[in-house]
Amino acid sequence: MKTNRRILRLVEYFERSPVVNLEHLQAELNLNENVIRYEIENLNDYLELLNLPLIYKKDGNYISDIRDYDALIKSLSSIYKMSPDERKNVLFYELAYRNKLNITHMMNLLDVSRNTVKSDLTFLKEELESESIHMEGYKICLNQEREIRTFIFNRWKNQFNILREKKLKKGADDILFQRISNDFRDKKISYIEEFVDEVISFTNNKDLSEIFYLYTIIMIHRLMHDYYISDNKDNNPVDVKLYQFIKDHINKVEKEFCVNLTTHEIQDLTGVLIGYNNFYYNQLFEENSIKSNLFVASLIAYVENNLNVSFEEDNILLEGLYEHTKATMYRLNHHFANSINSVDVDIGKHNEIFLIVKSGLETLADFMGAELNDEEIALFTFHFLGALQRLEEQNKIIKRALLICNSGYSTSVLLKNILQNNYNLEVLGSVSIYKLKDIDLRNVDILVSTVNSSLDITIDKKIPVIYISPFLNFKDVQILRDYGITKRRNKPDVDVKQLINIIKNNCVVINEEKLNEDLSDLFKNTFSKISRTRNLFEQINVEDIFLIDQDIRWDQMIYIAGKHLMDTNKITESYINEIFTLIADYGPHFIIKNNIGIPHARIESGAISNGISIVFSPKGIIFPDGQIVKLLIFIASKNKAELISTVLKWEELSNNKDLYKNLKQLTSKKDLADYFLKEISK
Repeated sequence: MKTNRRILRLVEYFERSPVVNLEHLQAELNLNENVIRYEIENLNDYLELLNLPLIYKKDGNYISDIRDYDALIKSLSSIYKMSPDERKNVLFYELAYRNKLNITHMMNLLDVSRNTVKSDLTFLKEELESESIHMEGYKICLNQEREIRTFIFNRWKNQFNILREKKLKKGADDILFQRISNDFRDKKISYIEEFVDEVISFTNNKDLSEIFYLYTIIMIHRLMHDYYISDNKDNNPVDVKLYQFIKDHINKVEKEFCVNLTTHEIQDLTGVLIGYNNFYYNQLFEENSIKSNLFVASLIAYVENNLNVSFEEDNILLEGLYEHTKATMYRLNHHFANSINSVDVDIGKHNEIFLIVKSGLETLADFMGAELNDEEIALFTFHFLGALQRLEEQNKIIKRALLICNSGYSTSVLLKNILQNNYNLEVLGSVSIYKLKDIDLRNVDILVSTVNSSLDITIDKKIPVIYISPFLNFKDVQILRDYGITKRRNKPDVDVKQLINIIKNNCVVINEEKLNEDLSDLFKNTFSKISRTRNLFEQINVEDIFLIDQDIRWDQMIYIAGKHLMDTNKITESYINEIFTLIADYGPHFIIKNNIGIPHARIESGAISNGISIVFSPKGIIFPDGQIVKLLIFIASKNKAELISTVLKWEELSNNKDLYKNLKQLTSKKDLADYFLKEISK
């Protein structure tokens, strides 16, 4: 039987607090509820073997009656085995602080085989590569100091935080912490704390204290090992006053730890503080993420309808508005003064667009929580002006194509119509592959072939040849995009929904769904339904739906949905943990009207691919703050546009007053899946 560090941390915590509730354990150990319960069961198995009192639950608390903790910890330590993650930490330390690695030495240190060390190194290398840290052989490449510090900050926060604790942990030896603590032995870490307090007071943002302390102590630790930043990034923000303040107050730390902060180091430290200030308001923004996603999507839709254009697939507009909205909401929520100079904002001849954006922002004023002045509205307008410019550029014919097929006609007719009508492409004609040599190609920019032929095509000038299907599938669209061939952003004609709304306002509509179908069929060449980014509901199947007819806790409801995506390799466990962390910090902020909850975390917190999972409880589950959730839709996506489109779609469904009346009539998961697919296709 082997133990692990999580069990040791549990024992150490029970020694300090024999009676503790689950919320405190979650906060202390940074683990979700289900993991804690699992490890307590494992600990009880071991306690039973030792004939020691088991951990039990009473009145909502976990209670320990163990008396001899020293003997228990000693016994657990004797069977302690490093986890793969802990082994990778030790390997990284050797690489990052000694810049060399001896396989035999690591075998003895980690008590594993040579193959295990090499396997751990393979996984570590992949992990480092994902963080832009590159290796050659068993060494980390030079000039990657910033990336290394970021990696340490994200992975080793706990080890550096322990340094401030007067009573160190006495569990199984943590090789990584031992090495870090030895470097700081007999050093006054309080000097770093004093320096951090001074800088934080100067910036007047106490919420950054913990983050800035961790980065500063990591920086000092790296400098103690003579690892310095040798250049200054051009995009690193520099605040002259903050830079000078740090420079004037770091002397005491430099002397105590025998390091010398170069100009580049102080510039980097200044930039990090400014950068994490942005990171902080990004975290705060998660509290209103759903509301803000809807705000951006609704504003784009409003401007589209009033300008009679479509900004479909314009991720630059989407991302730009999203980030701009974050900054604006942060400033408004914290009553920061408006620093915009009206002299710098000039809409000029674009007053019509400005007024449309202004009207859209007034309509959505509740989202922002405050009225915006004309200067701020102008900044929102600039995003749409850029989108219109991109629209104009992309609608220009940028390439002239010649189609190649077996016969010179046949399937190429279908492809020609699709490309000519939907893409920024002038299709000059089609030709058989066998007659290609007789064609004058001087005016041809690209050859598009439906025949992936092994024939050697000899032409007088270098012309790219791309191979796609005559039916143009998703893979083909990506191939076209790779060659700079983008969709033509045609202005949409009248939307069927607009006409139906006019009819409803003036007539009695007996069957709206039938009216929609008949109008679409009758005027299929006149109407064009405004297309939207694909949403995650379009991939729902029976396995993604869970019916709950018993009383469960709110965290179990989330875990059921999240575990499904984790088991299907759509997310990692860290994605679920971040959702629980966000709930602990901000409450169940993802609950919208009609008893619907849409939990999701940041893409970078562990989203592997697109996924959706639905838990339906007809009775409803009580969440913190007394809110009830009947439908929980757990979503994850690597594409922010899809994520926002999904949330927007659920906002539409949440307005359906008969939603639960319809759902109660469905008795199987298949019926539910069919219902959702039908609803999202409307």
